[in-house]
Amino acid sequence: MDDNKSKDSLSMKELGELAKKNRFEVFFCLIFLIACLFGIVGYVKPGWSLFSTVVGSILGILFPFKMDLVIKSTFHFIFKQEKTVFIVLGVGILVLSIFVPFLIFAFLGIIGGRTLHQMAVNFSPRS
Repeated sequence: MDDNKSKDSLSMKELGELAKKNRFEVFFCLIFLIACLFGIVGYVKPGWSLFSTVVGSILGILFPFKMDLVIKSTFHFIFKQEKTVFIVLGVGILVLSIFVPFLIFAFLGIIGGRTLHQMAVNFSPRS
């Protein structure tokens, strides 16, 4: 009977292994999806998420080195923690994406603005 099943689908075991292997990608996609959903249907108006993304992008472009320091210090702080504290921080970030999604979008805007500035400087013919 197993021969009749389609081989295109993933089993739960394979899905779990894939999630373990790509844990950061799954975590970030989950955060952004939850922040998007609760930014639309939550108690905060969706305009605040867009506004905070724009403000974060502007800060990332105007102060690229300061924002780079903020981004690096945030990730350095998170990744130097023990495993249990690391998991608690992850759950805390998921809760933040539910109740204050505009903070997630502000941080995303900062990263996007910093990356946009960095790519413009790197590809500029006058550098």
